[in-house]
Amino acid sequence: MSEDAQSGDGEGYPDSPYAHKESGRLRKRLSALKFSAAYSIWKRKIGRYSRPVDLPFSILEVGCGAGNFLQCLKTWYPHARLQAIDLDATVVGPCALRHGDVDFVRSRSEELPFEADSFDIISALQVIEHFPQPEAFLRESARVLRVGGLILLATPNTEGLAARWLGKKWPGIRPDHISLRSPEAWRHAVCQAGFESLSEGTTLLAGFRLLGRPPLSLPLQLVQAIFGWFPWARGESFMMVARRVED
Repeated sequence: MSEDAQSGDGEGYPDSPYAHKESGRLRKRLSALKFSAAYSIWKRKIGRYSRPVDLPFSILEVGCGAGNFLQCLKTWYPHARLQAIDLDATVVGPCALRHGDVDFVRSRSEELPFEADSFDIISALQVIEHFPQPEAFLRESARVLRVGGLILLATPNTEGLAARWLGKKWPGIRPDHISLRSPEAWRHAVCQAGFESLSEGTTLLAGFRLLGRPPLSLPLQLVQAIFGWFPWARGESFMMVARRVED
């Protein structure tokens, strides 16, 4: 854990919607199964699009949150070199305690504290909409990724059915979602930063509160786990895998 993650800014780790919450053994097990199924699409995409590397994957998670995707990465790639960043000390602290074998850094997204060509994969799942300068983050991602490296992106879809139907009541509209954009705008920004899009799609209808909560959410989550994202424009989240190209 970095010195920043241990700083007094997050002492006591007050409640945060993104921080890890302790729970009982059964709930932990069920939660692990749920996230493993939910994130399995990313494992399939990495397996399909990643290029062979001489050493185990070097992976950076941007916006580690509660560390649920990190747990999946550790299970899928036990020999990978994992690093994670988040700006919020109240998130980084509990996550670092949960994953003592991961190197955590508290950092801004616009200036990633890593050397060029450091990583094979960068994940930024449901986080880029929080960034005041997404283009700067994408350029930094291209800098620290090796040529051929992958960036995994997921973000609320402003063109989704729930966004259009609910308007200002859409759950994607929140004070901390300061960079909501359409899939077309994200596609343009990603390509301008030095990437080529390999796979895109959207998810289902979790933006409608009734469908986003159990029990109705469970069959939708099962469909999502089996089929991944879909080639339609109206799902709740826009998903993309892109590859860093030669300058």
